[in-house]
Amino acid sequence: KVKAVQQYIKELLAAGKKFLVFCHHQVMMKGVESLLEKEGVGYIKIDGSVASQARKELLDKFQTQDRVRVAVLSITAASCGITLTAANLVVFAELFWNPGTLRQAEDRAHRIGQTGSVVCQYLLARGTADDILWPMIQKKLEVLQRAGLSEDNFQDMEESYTKEARTLL
Repeated sequence: KVKAVQQYIKELLAAGKKFLVFCHHQVMMKGVESLLEKEGVGYIKIDGSVASQARKELLDKFQTQDRVRVAVLSITAASCGITLTAANLVVFAELFWNPGTLRQAEDRAHRIGQTGSVVCQYLLARGTADDILWPMIQKKLEVLQRAGLSEDNFQDMEESYTKEARTLL
C-alpha cells in the first residue's frame, strides 16, 4: 500500500495542495517521508517521539510557512490537542480501528480559525487490512448512532465516506 499512497501524494503535490497525512505504522510514515524528501517538499513530522516543545515549533512552522506543504502525522500521537488550519485537506494513508480517534484526527484541520471547508479522504486498498477495518469502523459508527452516543447521522457519513474513500489497489 505504501507505493500506492506515495503515488497519490505525488498527485496532490502536483496540484499544489497543502495537506495533512495521517499514518498509523512507522513503515507508512517513512514511506511518505522518503517521497517528500525525494520530491524536495517542505514537511513536518509528528509522532510519539517528538517532545512537546519541538511539537509546538513544528506546528507553528506548518501554520505559517507556505513552503511547508505537508504534515505527516501519527494517528495516535497527533489526533488530538493540535490545530492545523493552514490545511483544508486531511488524508488518511491508513485506517485505525477506533472511529473516535479518526474523527478527532479529522478535526485537526476543522477548528476555530479555519476559513474554508475541510475535505477528509481515506485511502483504501483491496487485499489489505482495510478490507476488515473499513466495514468494522462503519458498523461501530452505526451502533453509536443507534445508541444515541453520536451526533453523526450515519447515513450521511456513510455516503460521504464512501465518496471520499479511494481505492488504491
